Amino acid sequence: MFGLSLGKLLVLVVACVVGWMLLTKLRAGPPSARRAPPEPVPPPQPAARTAESAGQMEDLRKCTFCDTYVPVRNARSCGRSTCPHAP
Repeated sequence: MFGLSLGKLLVLVVACVVGWMLLTKLRAGPPSARRAPPEPVPPPQPAARTAESAGQMEDLRKCTFCDTYVPVRNARSCGRSTCPHAP
């Protein structure tokens, strides 16, 4: 009664493919409604180097209170009252 022949199987596959194609066309909408892809954002430019810092490396020393590394020269305070680098 519900035998599955090659003809019926072929019709079923074709109907599924046509249905899938129609659904994808309906989801896409008209070409004017599609959004253009966003333009790529250029990478940020590195900070300009000064004549003093060009090619130089600074020595760092571990702060005894905060356990962070601070430059030996031009050390800044971390804002704590017991910071050894307070001005």
